[in-house]
Parts: sequence; C-alpha cells; structure tokens
Amino acid sequence: MRHLVSSDIPDIALGSSLLGAGGGGDPYVGGLIARQALDKAGSVELYDADEVPDEWLVATIGGVGAPSVLAEKGINGCEITNLLAAQEEQLGRKLDAIVLSEIGGMNSVIPVAAAIAGIPLVNVDGMGRAFPGLQQDSYNIAGVHTWPMAFADEKGNVAMLTTVDNDWMENLGRATVDAMGGQGIALGQFMSGETMKRAAVRDSLTKAKFIGETIRSIKQIASDEGYSSPRAALFDKIGAVGLIEAKICDVTRETRGGFNFGRAQLDGIRGSRGHTGAIEFQNENLIAYLGHDSRPDLSGRLRYVHSGHYREFEVWQACHHAGSSVRSGVAYSGGHRPGRPPMVRVRPRLHPIRADSLRTRVTCHAGRCWPGLQRRTCQ
Repeated sequence: MRHLVSSDIPDIALGSSLLGAGGGGDPYVGGLIARQALDKAGSVELYDADEVPDEWLVATIGGVGAPSVLAEKGINGCEITNLLAAQEEQLGRKLDAIVLSEIGGMNSVIPVAAAIAGIPLVNVDGMGRAFPGLQQDSYNIAGVHTWPMAFADEKGNVAMLTTVDNDWMENLGRATVDAMGGQGIALGQFMSGETMKRAAVRDSLTKAKFIGETIRSIKQIASDEGYSSPRAALFDKIGAVGLIEAKICDVTRETRGGFNFGRAQLDGIRGSRGHTGAIEFQNENLIAYLGHDSRPDLSGRLRYVHSGHYREFEVWQACHHAGSSVRSGVAYSGGHRPGRPPMVRVRPRLHPIRADSLRTRVTCHAGRCWPGLQRRTCQ
C-alpha cells in the first residue's frame, strides 16, 4: 500500500490523458477536483489488487457523457458526496474501496476525490484505456453487473437506476445524463475484492504516473540518452509504434446522444508525405484508416483497427489531444500502443471483439494483446 498526494495528480492526469486514447474527459478539470480533495484530506491510500481482501466491496466511479460539455458545464464537487450517500442508502453499507472505470483523462483522477470521504483507491481499471460505453470493459466481460448505478449532476440531482442487463444500463444511463445536461458522474459496478482481482486491468494508476513523468521530462531524457528526437525517446520508453506523421486537414464533429462523434482527416508530412489517413472517434479515438483509400465507412479496406491505444502527439510538444479538442492545421505524429481488444463499429453501438474474428487486416503484438491472443495477421 502506498499514498497518493496532491503533487502526484499532474503526472497521473497527463499520463492517463495519453492512455485514454482521446477520451475520459478533460484531465485538467478532473485534476482540479482531485487536488482540491487531497489538499483537504492530505493523501489517499492506494492498494495494489493483491492487497485487497476478497470480502471488500468495491465500485467504479467516473464521468459519463460528452467530454466537450465540460467546457461549459463544470463539476462543483458535491456529486461524489451525493453518490456515496445514495449508494450507502441503497446497499446498506459503505464502500471499502474505489476502482477506476477507465484510465482515461478526467476519469483517472476523479475517483481520487473519494479521499475526502476516507475511501481508498485500488490500482486497477476496467479498460487499460477509455471506451465510449459504460459496459465496454473487462468488468462486463467477467460478468459484473453495472446495476444498480447512480448518476449525479452539479445541481444536486441523483438518479439510481436498476436495469435488466448492462446494455440497458448504457442506454438508460446515457438518457439520464442527457437530461442532466450532457455530463454527470456515475457510481456503480459493485463487486467483491475477489471478483475485482480476476476482472480488472492492473497497475493502471502507476502506469499513468510513469508515462506522465516520462512526458514531462522527455526532452531531457532524449538529450541524456542520445535519442534522435523527443518523440523517438517517448515511443521507446512507453513501447509505442509510429503509424503516420501528418497534419489534420479536416475535422467533422457533432455532439449527439451523449457522445462526441467525429472524424479527423490526415495528410502526411515529412517522412509520411504522400500518405493519407483518417481517425474516427466517439469520445475516444476508435479506428484509424491509413493509406490512399481511407474511407468514411467500413465498406473500404481498414488499414488499422485498434488492438490497443491510438493517441496523437503534437510533434514538438509530445502532448495528447482529446477527440473534443482535435483541430485542423496542426501537425501530429500518430502513435499506437498495442495491448487491448480491437473495436469496430457494429450498429447500434460499439462492442469489443476478438482480433481473429475480423475479416480485415489486424496485427496483434505478442505479449501485449488481450489474454489469449498471439501475434497474427488476420485476413
């Protein structure tokens, strides 16, 4: 067991904004809430998964809705207190610990605010990145129910939902958040410590902190260790693979149904000159099309499907851009960090699928794929 303090939050927020693949909410907003809570509480206990007793009751907490809404509709800090009170009334007992729903942006640091209630954190999450849906995580795959789930907003409203399955929680929960103004905080996915150990993605917060520390000092690392550029040093340190170096020449974006949908068109520069590509996002970056025949739908050939994280790094600053803030005319270097199940668009929602069930070209990297996948190229 270790302790997180206020000075740890900036590195966790920076690292998790990269891990979040464009989603998870604005890490700056979440960082402010977390640091305010830690300034009052002093620190929060952080347990590794194996340190958690099997009989503990744990749950996820995090933001739900369209990340762009946070630019106009903030968080006032009462949401977590209200959620914890509603949970205790519903279940008749207090939580023993909080686990992360995803290691992305705001959602990696908002749970720290539970420190104000004296509740420790566990160094795990349910994705290893961020995905759009409440049910799109390893907890769901392990059979954990999302319900009952409570939703709270900055006005003091709290809605407790119980549904027949996890897909219905996504549908009804999203409608509830829409009524709250497009953004809220949710508490749910109650499970025992024993279930959490077999369902969660481990070491999420410490990984985010390491990545944040690396990004913050990457220019010095590149100089001291003889890398050709800060980007080369960053890719090597975090195990990333460069896909394309490009500028964004066009962006389409809309907020619909509690999500930020969009597509960024890429035009290669420098070593990637003459190549084109596109990134589709739904809060998070989901699919990258690379090549001359980049298409706006799945009728064309996919050049790359997520087998992990796809993040953008501004060439000179090596910083991350969320889907809600991607803009035209900025040069980016696209990086991929293998390690999680691919995602494809399957109407009416997005679902995780195994790489070997796709009828397109997908490369999985040994040792970094979802358990059970080996390195292979599927046709």
